[in-house]
Amino acid sequence: MVGSNCRPSRTLIRARHYPMASLFDQMNRLFDDAAPTIRCVDEAPRFRPHIDIHETEREYLIAAEFPGLDASEVSIELKDNTLVLSGEKRPSTDTIARDAKVLERGFGTFSRSIPFSIEIDEENPSADMKNGLLTIRVPKSPKVVRGPKKVPIQS
Repeated sequence: MVGSNCRPSRTLIRARHYPMASLFDQMNRLFDDAAPTIRCVDEAPRFRPHIDIHETEREYLIAAEFPGLDASEVSIELKDNTLVLSGEKRPSTDTIARDAKVLERGFGTFSRSIPFSIEIDEENPSADMKNGLLTIRVPKSPKVVRGPKKVPIQS
């Protein structure tokens, strides 16, 4: 059974000209919604890593989930006060089999950009990856003025 997302919608046209067909469309939609559906291959989900960002007085701490990926498959770049995570999650040959019943895991290229509101120290970041969890520490720039600062007026 192919999910209802794979069919073009003709409900409005059929409802005006064929009231009985509209009833059948409504019943089909009811069964489609009640039964688990299979996504079309074209509608397979894309991979997008989930991230958490924490800010301390001295640094930003970013945790990103990359299930099934090695550190060599993820790229980290810092440029213009923005952190960019990118790469590609490829399916194994047995993952996308022709007889798959449900396809929920996402695959494909990904890119996440994280702009920082406070100037960062682009020279001293660190990153560590264990069990698919990437932890990145980005120190704030020591040049940043934190909190209110009194500016003297010269006369």
